[in-house]
Amino acid sequence: MIFIGCQLSGQTDNDFKVYWDNGFKADSKDGNTKIKMGGRLQYDVMWISQDDSLNNHFDAKNGSEFRRARIYT
Repeated sequence: MIFIGCQLSGQTDNDFKVYWDNGFKADSKDGNTKIKMGGRLQYDVMWISQDDSLNNHFDAKNGSEFRRARIYT
């Protein structure tokens, strides 16, 4: 994650506790600041192998797509 790499650049290493608990979390030592980030993806993938006689009736191709993406903070 990009946020972990940033390491909350304006702070020292000891000011925040950064961890994973059903999502990215960062808590300040004094408890005044808490950040929680997470999300959900729904993704579809299809591989098809159809008989040549079906090619005249259906135009099915392999593919993939995102159905939904939800991100929260």
